[in-house]
Amino acid sequence: MNNENPELEFISTSVPNNNADPTLHESAKPILTNASGTGKASNYVSVDPEIILAGIVEHTSGWPKRAAGQVIVKSAGGSVRFIKNDTELFAWLYEYFDVSWRASPGVSPKVFFEFCRNNAEQFDDFASYPHFPQIERILYEHPEPLYADGEALDQLLNFFSPSTPEDRELIKALVLTLFWGGAPGQRPAFLITTDGSGPANGVGAGKTTVVEKCSKLCGGFLATSRTESIEGLKKRILKQDNSAPCPRVLLLDNIKGRRLSWAELESLITSSQVSGHVMYQGNGSTPNIYTVAITINGANLAKDLAQRCIIIMVANAENTQTWLQDLEKFIEDNRWAIIGDIGNLLESEVPPLPNAGTTRWAMWEHGVLSRVNTPEIVRELIKTRQVTFDDDDANGGEFIQHLHENSATFKIYPGSVAKILHSDMHMLLREFSGKPIGKNVVTKNIEAMGLKCLRQVSQTGKARVWLFRTDGQALTPEQISAAMSPPSD
Repeated sequence: MNNENPELEFISTSVPNNNADPTLHESAKPILTNASGTGKASNYVSVDPEIILAGIVEHTSGWPKRAAGQVIVKSAGGSVRFIKNDTELFAWLYEYFDVSWRASPGVSPKVFFEFCRNNAEQFDDFASYPHFPQIERILYEHPEPLYADGEALDQLLNFFSPSTPEDRELIKALVLTLFWGGAPGQRPAFLITTDGSGPANGVGAGKTTVVEKCSKLCGGFLATSRTESIEGLKKRILKQDNSAPCPRVLLLDNIKGRRLSWAELESLITSSQVSGHVMYQGNGSTPNIYTVAITINGANLAKDLAQRCIIIMVANAENTQTWLQDLEKFIEDNRWAIIGDIGNLLESEVPPLPNAGTTRWAMWEHGVLSRVNTPEIVRELIKTRQVTFDDDDANGGEFIQHLHENSATFKIYPGSVAKILHSDMHMLLREFSGKPIGKNVVTKNIEAMGLKCLRQVSQTGKARVWLFRTDGQALTPEQISAAMSPPSD
């Protein structure tokens, strides 16, 4: 080896290793070293870490790589795993090489680990299940799907109890969405509820089972609840990405209460990136390719959330004693045939849906909904249910009644107009909703109700106030001007 221009050499058993102990059996693995030379330590020269990494990549068929901000490797046995430090990196290297790593000269293990993190082939995320089509900058490592005639997917759907034939197609759309390679932030949420049939009014109808078993096709789900903040959920998503692929489904299960309104959840559904704090790393982000699933009985939704949800209804069904076991076994035995059927559907050529009548999810309609049976009929059902489950108008009327019940604290001006300080409106809205609401979202929550008898106004140097026309009619420009004019002497 030329010490003036050192290059990494992998020494096989056919080449004498002058440094090896002659009493030991020489390893059949190539030798990996961080310094070249012979004899005294002063004769050794450090090998450039770029050359070392290039040699490792060549002899391991492309590994290590970086995905979701972390080093990821493939073992000699074929399994893929994230590694967190230099100890884990070198444990992996010993699978492929006889490692001869010098303390000096040469790059240290810790520095070389960071070099790999910064210089290995870069991906935004890692997936152990496919997308159709593949998403750019995602590292895919999974078995080849079994492409057949669609029978496996149909048999999977037969296990569930949709309320209507269209609901069966919506369950199919949910399954397809989990494997759809559309742009981040373009996946609607799916809300699974019941049609109210059966003596238990939907309890035990299998809402959660639909989500759990569909998500099991691609790694399961990450559960959350109303008590967890969205920032906390983001941290868990990013933490998952640092150790193993995060499940593609975020499940908000068995929601209680008469109404679901959650501005932060609405934002998460449509954000292109999931960003948040990662312990010991700082800010992190990953593409938002997650699907939010919500299960609830008797759903009433805020307008913005209703428009983000595809609502699926299931009916009570009398299942056999082994139904759940049969379903789980079917998924385990036929996973890659089901995924093959999904891939065939998502990559098939189908007529596009008409532009007229599209929802806010036009890209999803083109990529997913157009692949189900009777897609135009299903789309109309989606829109009808979004309106039916949107209770902002009714909720607005109830909020006006709440203001009337507290009107003794307001000063009523001529023309039946009251002024309500923004801080007081914040308190009234919290009392009405029965949940914590930040001051920064009071305006959004009230404006979402579409109440023309309420108007927020402000004057320079004065606190913000809300004008409330107590007879429920729309505030006129004259009333607004008069209410905000300083009193005459």
